[in-house]
Amino acid sequence: MQIIRYLILFTLLFCLVFGLACSHKNPAPIEEWDDQFPPTFVHKSIQIPEPLRLSPDSMAQVAVGYVDMFKEMEKFVPLLNPSADSSLPEYKLAGSGTPWVHSWKAKEGFLIILIITGDRNRYEWELKFWGQDTINNKYYDKWIFMKASNYFEGNHGSITRYQTNSKDSDSDYSWSIDPEATHYDDWFRILKSKDHKFGFLVEMTLSYDFSGELLKYSLGEEQIYNEFKFSWNAFGKGEWWRYNENNEVIASGSW
Repeated sequence: MQIIRYLILFTLLFCLVFGLACSHKNPAPIEEWDDQFPPTFVHKSIQIPEPLRLSPDSMAQVAVGYVDMFKEMEKFVPLLNPSADSSLPEYKLAGSGTPWVHSWKAKEGFLIILIITGDRNRYEWELKFWGQDTINNKYYDKWIFMKASNYFEGNHGSITRYQTNSKDSDSDYSWSIDPEATHYDDWFRILKSKDHKFGFLVEMTLSYDFSGELLKYSLGEEQIYNEFKFSWNAFGKGEWWRYNENNEVIASGSW
């Protein structure tokens, strides 16, 4: 399908930007894995001007909503960084080197299994649910709830959520930093699936002064097009544009 080709193109472009930013660096050398502590997953936070967050303008709040959608992933970070000090029921850490395997019981009764691996470029986290969820009345058969990754340089990370009891991804959240960019730009990306086919794509670019730009793409059955564009400065003042399927501006405004 044409939509699949578009999604592949966007993914390749995003990876190209990240690759160009990091290609000149040598990967961090791997030390002996034995007796190493498990790595800590780091999720890049988004910061926007407070006047933008507090703006009563409806379109400004649409932009804030997409920013908060990305920030919502922060609530899963504790699941990727478990610790015996956190009083997790039946917590265990198997092994002292890669792969690190954590396990503990959720309050809903099922087992949570976290597997962390690493290679010469990055660490990867795989979080599985297994057993009966007594609160939601569901059974999980080693369901991969989430995957995540961090590159050793600390300049790239991602979280992928999966549909319940399915191998199909539901949403992907990724970020990339170019520390040598003129304005220290950060890139953020959300890819939301629907029935493993359609959904939307959000791409954000944020500068060191919290000014930024957000593009929201609609993913149809046969095409992808830019539906919204938002842009704001360091003081939270901004503009927005809405497009039709022919990339024509059909509405615009400012706040």
